[in-house]
Amino acid sequence: MVSKLALGLVLAIALCASTDAIAQTPQNPAPTFADVLVHSRAFNTWSATFKQQYSIRAFDNIKAAEGSIGYQRPDGIEMFVAGAMRSTPCASSPKAVFLCGSQWASRFSVQSFAGSAMNFPSGTVFVLTPITPTPLVVKILIYVDTKTLEVRREMVIDSHENRDRYDFENVVTTYWH
Repeated sequence: MVSKLALGLVLAIALCASTDAIAQTPQNPAPTFADVLVHSRAFNTWSATFKQQYSIRAFDNIKAAEGSIGYQRPDGIEMFVAGAMRSTPCASSPKAVFLCGSQWASRFSVQSFAGSAMNFPSGTVFVLTPITPTPLVVKILIYVDTKTLEVRREMVIDSHENRDRYDFENVVTTYWH
């Protein structure tokens, strides 16, 4: 009888101690899109390789490409796809809004979702919707690694429900000193 009472007391103490430890364990809050913009403003250059999938809904067709993208402050994006270079100033395109954030972010409303709900278990997904509708961009989805704040994927959806998806790999950044 005494041993059952002692066992019950030990279990009760252990349970209380474990719930106290859980309550005291700091939880990492999900990042906000503002956190991602602050992170991206901290570096001078950003480059990555990417795999692109452009889904054309009307023809149920997917075009794939690979390339590299580079960004250097204050305002230049250069993208190489199939050996051809495209240079785009941030002011002319909302693509890569995470790099050109301050010029474009205020033009979108932002919702965030747990990545696990969107097949992206290592992060957070931000859905940007233009405040002023445009046929070129209905939504931009930005997939961010929660631990590093690195953007791993961006998908632009247009008014015809076409999807232009970029999966970024081999990300290299240099930071301001």
